[in-house]
Amino acid sequence: MFKTLALTLGASLLAMSAQAATILDSLSVNRAAYVFRTNEDGVRAFALDGRVFGQSFVLDADTDNLDVDALLSTFNNGGRPNIDVNVSLLAGAGLGGTTLGSQSFVSGPVTRRDILLASFDFSSAGMLSAGQYTVRFAGFGSLGTADVQDGVGLDAEGMAFDASGPFTFGSNPARDFGLRVTGDVAVAPVPLPAGLPLILTALGAFGLVRRRRA
Repeated sequence: MFKTLALTLGASLLAMSAQAATILDSLSVNRAAYVFRTNEDGVRAFALDGRVFGQSFVLDADTDNLDVDALLSTFNNGGRPNIDVNVSLLAGAGLGGTTLGSQSFVSGPVTRRDILLASFDFSSAGMLSAGQYTVRFAGFGSLGTADVQDGVGLDAEGMAFDASGPFTFGSNPARDFGLRVTGDVAVAPVPLPAGLPLILTALGAFGLVRRRRA
């Protein structure tokens, strides 16, 4: 009984050592099918068309179970009716960092007015140390949309890249390629002075139960 209680308390304290967090989020609130040219927010998309794009982001603390969501479409996809992209997680800012994980996404025929929300699980990369990272996209399809206010895209912390280096969006209001990055962020363990009363209370309750049974 005492062993079970101790294990339960230990598991509770361990569970408090990480919390789910959104690290980057530039997904549009308009995730439904849309008409590109008449979108009321002036949202745009970027055609990969065999090129490579990347978006960096910053981890403020050690992070586990990293997950990337991306809005993909076939707009301006060179006449191809499907999406075929490779998504990689790189260490550092830019497209030349070490590859920590890579996944592919292939769709069937998709109308150019549809957007698919694709998810990429990079938990296999393990615990990632605080620092800069980049999500790299290559293949065929379009990336977008992004949050827009007054016709101007919202930049999240980090920088966009293409094969030439830092990528300038010009007049195109899309930003961060319509991405969401989430993970389990490590937090400081419960200090002993704060956790001790909880443990003592639990042990006291355990002792009281034993006395009543005796």
